[in-house]
Amino acid sequence: MIQRIQSIYMLLAVILCGLTYFFPLSLVVGEAGNALALTACTVSGEVAGESVSGTSCGIAVLLFATIVIVLTAIFKYKRRKVQIRLLNVAMVCLLACYVAGIAYTWVWSSRVSEGHAAITPYALLPLAAYLCLWFARRGVRHDEALVAAADRLR
Repeated sequence: MIQRIQSIYMLLAVILCGLTYFFPLSLVVGEAGNALALTACTVSGEVAGESVSGTSCGIAVLLFATIVIVLTAIFKYKRRKVQIRLLNVAMVCLLACYVAGIAYTWVWSSRVSEGHAAITPYALLPLAAYLCLWFARRGVRHDEALVAAADRLR
């Protein structure tokens, strides 16, 4: 039921998680000006004149899991308690995505001599998705309270 505001929030969270795949989340800059870019799927760049590439599949898997869980939650609109649980799991996945991003950035910055990490503004996309899921969960809880109040009146 897409006309519910929480469904719009969930759809917006899916879009934000999907956009996260296409933009760099952090940069590791070395002393010589060389940089590594961490995206949801890969780590790529140049260190000491050599091309370096790696995978950061943990972030990609967590984002994909979040997208699947939220899409499932959108279509569980008749079962609000299940929808709340799914949204809670999706929010935990997004938090785990941040932890994985920090871990990958820390590991790759230790591999670059005198490297320091810089977070890009695109790293805020999962945070915006988390906020959308929080608003959606609040809306679902509000609907659940309305239904419970209506059942008491019957």
